[in-house]
Amino acid sequence: MLPAEQATVFEHEAELAFVIGKAGKNIKAADAYDYIFGYVNIIDVSARGLGGNSFFWGKSWDTFGPIGPVLVTADEVKDPQNLNVRLWVNGVLRQDYPTSDMAHKIPRVVEWASSVATLEPGDVIATGTNHQGLGALQDGDVMDMEIEG
Repeated sequence: MLPAEQATVFEHEAELAFVIGKAGKNIKAADAYDYIFGYVNIIDVSARGLGGNSFFWGKSWDTFGPIGPVLVTADEVKDPQNLNVRLWVNGVLRQDYPTSDMAHKIPRVVEWASSVATLEPGDVIATGTNHQGLGALQDGDVMDMEIEG
């Protein structure tokens, strides 16, 4: 469900997310995977053009950011930087990209995020999308997402 606000466009962003398993601050990239409990799908929905392009206005509506329904533990994922991400809207494939195409690799994301804030068990960090295949959403559209494995 989309809010009644008059955004320029509502868009989907299919992303791999990871869940932190133990607390850490200033984690080095080389140690990043030691802090990850598991991986989960997330659809980062964006409302473009609201609130002066404020990140909060664009990303924080109640129905934005559906996550799951499955959490896969880190030991079950051989290489999280080598997975295919796919998203369909109303049965039409919109996004299909490998996680190897991420602008910022997972170890660097952990290093940077933990330099700003202490990461706590249960924190979820979305890794971003490659922006190919992004498209408009309408209220009532059905999105299906998968990440291989």
